[in-house]
Formats: sequence, C-alpha cells, structure tokens
Amino acid sequence: MRLDYLALLASLTRIDRRILYLLVALAIVIPLLAASGTRVTPAAESEGFFRAVQRVSEGQTVLLAADYNGATAFELEPMVTTLVQEVFSRGARLVLVCLDPQGIGLVEAKVQMLADAAGKTYGTDWVFLGYRPSAPGVIMSLASAPYTVFPRDHRGTSLRALPLAAGLSGHSDYQLVAVVASGPAAQDWVIYGHARYRAPIVIGLGGGLGPTFQGFLDTHAIAGLIAGLRGAAEYEQLTGRPGEALRALSAQAMAHLLLIALIILGNAAFFAAKWRDRPPV
Repeated sequence: MRLDYLALLASLTRIDRRILYLLVALAIVIPLLAASGTRVTPAAESEGFFRAVQRVSEGQTVLLAADYNGATAFELEPMVTTLVQEVFSRGARLVLVCLDPQGIGLVEAKVQMLADAAGKTYGTDWVFLGYRPSAPGVIMSLASAPYTVFPRDHRGTSLRALPLAAGLSGHSDYQLVAVVASGPAAQDWVIYGHARYRAPIVIGLGGGLGPTFQGFLDTHAIAGLIAGLRGAAEYEQLTGRPGEALRALSAQAMAHLLLIALIILGNAAFFAAKWRDRPPV
C-alpha cells in the first residue's frame, strides 16, 4: 500500500502546468468575486483613524488630500473610497485636493462616482481644488489664505462662486484633515500642517511607508494611520463597508496558502519519485 501512495505522489511531478495556473487563477478570482472578504483584527492606529472620522458631524468640513497615482491606486484607492463614503454618509462636506499631478483625473473620477452614488452635489457638498506645485507652499497657504493658491477650482470656477468654498478662510474651516498619499507629500502634511491646522490629521499610506510614521503617532502629531492593503481592509471592516481591500486581501491570502501547499507537495513528489526509482540494494 505504501508503494501505491508513493506512486500516486510521484505522479504529481508530471502534472500539466496549466492545471497549476488554473488553480492559482481560481484562488485569486473567487475571493475577488465574493460579497465580502476575510475578517481581520484592526490595529490600534487603524482604530484611531476610524475614531477621528467618526467624530465628524453633519455640516462640518473635511479636507482630503488624495495624493496618489495609477501605480499606487491598488493600495490607496480603497482607502479613499471608504473614507469618502463615510464623510458623505455623515452629512459632512468634502474639500478635495491632489498634490500628485499624475493622479488628478484618477482622483476626481473616483470621488465624482462616489458623490453621484450618495446623491451629493458638486459645489455644495464637495469641491475639487485640483493640483498646484510645491506641496509645502500649498499646505501652508490652504491653512491661511486658500484663495491665493486656489482662486479657482479644478474645473475653472471661481471658488467664491461655489457655496461650499465661498466661506473658506483657512485652518479653522476643517474639522478633519485626511491625507492618502503614496510619496513624501504625506510627511509634508504632517510637518507643515500639524501646527497650522486646528484639526486632527489622519494618514493613509502605501504598506512600505507605515513604519516611518510611527514617530508621528507616538507624539500625537497624527490621530490615526492606515498603511497598505491591510490597513485599507482594517478600515473597511471597522466601518462595516466590506469592499475592494478586504476582497483583495482574501485573494492574496488564498494565493499564498495555495503556493505554500504546492511547494510542499512538489517537494514531497520529488522525493517520492527518487525513492520509488532508487536502485535495489
């Protein structure tokens, strides 16, 4: 019987590689099509991010800096999606800015879609200021004299003609500053914005940048932090809005488990074939 098992195990060395490709594809696609993803245990910094957004109430204004582009949208766009949904669902207003010139169209299209789904009106419930170069200067000017750096919105309309933006005067207008960024702009918002904005700052980052912001958390320069796909998934779970991040995290976990299983089986099959074909003693 042992020899039968060895023969069966050894036969795995001859399996068609297209079957392996199909298994990997199924391990990725099935979780992505599921209604919800795997459950995760939120970290303390993700809970801080969540609580800061929950404190925003109806009629208040959130400043969102969505500074990412197509290369990092996979990790960061789910953060923006959940955050904007939360802001709109709480009846708060949104002032949107993008300090990454490659992400302007991407960011505007995403928020426009979310605003349409929530029944929000441009100019009254949200406004997109657009892009200006020199992130530190923009951050400081928005806190003191927003009309000097953004006399018009991204669509060319005078800010003073928009109901939401007509009364903007600076730092006191915002009850929360949220930054979702893929580059050094996130650090600029903390360094130049912490002392100027009378509002908590929360940060969303790519996964590799998370540890570099731990010092800002420890000194309370920021109220919360979500980093990478894992952070985005934790925030989705905290808000009760399972979405792209939880599904992608499930797909990633399933693919990793499958690859580990295939590595183990592949090694077992290799040694089984060698044992079976060994010369008689």
